[in-house]
Amino acid sequence: MAKRSRLKPRSTLLGPDEVTRDLADLPSAAAVLPQLLRLLGDDSANVENIVQLLKMDQGVSARVMKIGNSAYYSQGYRCQSVEEALARVGMLKTYEVVAQAAAADLLMRRLKTYAIEPEDFWRQSVTCAMAAAQLARYIDVDDHFAYTVGLLHGAGIVAVDHWATTAQEEAISFRWQGFPNDATEDERDILGFTSASAAGALLKSWGFQPGITEPIRWQFTPDAAGGNRKMACLLHVAKWIRDSAHIPDRTERPALPDAKILAAVGASNDDLDAICLAVAEDFERAGKLLAVPSRGDGKEPKETPPEPV
Repeated sequence: MAKRSRLKPRSTLLGPDEVTRDLADLPSAAAVLPQLLRLLGDDSANVENIVQLLKMDQGVSARVMKIGNSAYYSQGYRCQSVEEALARVGMLKTYEVVAQAAAADLLMRRLKTYAIEPEDFWRQSVTCAMAAAQLARYIDVDDHFAYTVGLLHGAGIVAVDHWATTAQEEAISFRWQGFPNDATEDERDILGFTSASAAGALLKSWGFQPGITEPIRWQFTPDAAGGNRKMACLLHVAKWIRDSAHIPDRTERPALPDAKILAAVGASNDDLDAICLAVAEDFERAGKLLAVPSRGDGKEPKETPPEPV
């Protein structure tokens, strides 16, 4: 394991804004997400506005068309346009497709300093997103927003890893301990802040609104999130599901979240068990509908060929 080191005196350490600066240029596909969220929250927006936005990025359009033509949705008839695919798949599933496509470049990478492989990080991110969308109904929030918060909750880990592997000469590592603290013990010790703070700074620079950035920033301490406390609590519980949904044996799952956080979300233990089962099934189904991107060279994501329909 790489040597853990503080590297610099605490007073000279960079802050979250500086650590995320090299990732400030938003990938073209990901640039669609903040705009799409605004359209979905605008009662005056129509389907034509959304279709035009999806067509701005060829990769996003192709991915929406791909799922529209999958065996699950096509029923033997190929759709010929983004409009037709959108009508066939539905807005929520389309948004999930767009969000996953947009986030693939960010999330499908090996995180050397955290010793997390690409497929594991992708599974964590998508599972958390699915869990957050399931929990959205308990606090009456938009499921698109909840899905985004879950999907991008680990963006700061990517930023910290990028900084640590490109801007530091001395090897550095963070011990990943899973829910509820992930790697915050080492992050605070080495950096003086957590990857959650880095995620908040990064997503803010990408134009995401506070309803997205603040729950992610306060995912480890939801009580500090102010007006975004409920969504921060939702994300915290979604992270428990992230680490529990793929573990059939309940006795091996992490301890449940704090009772106050569970109360803020309003989901019972039975609800959590049901959501774990639903999320595990949804993740397996999504893997069949959408080819999960994989990295062949450790740099650029490569999608597997679409299944014949």
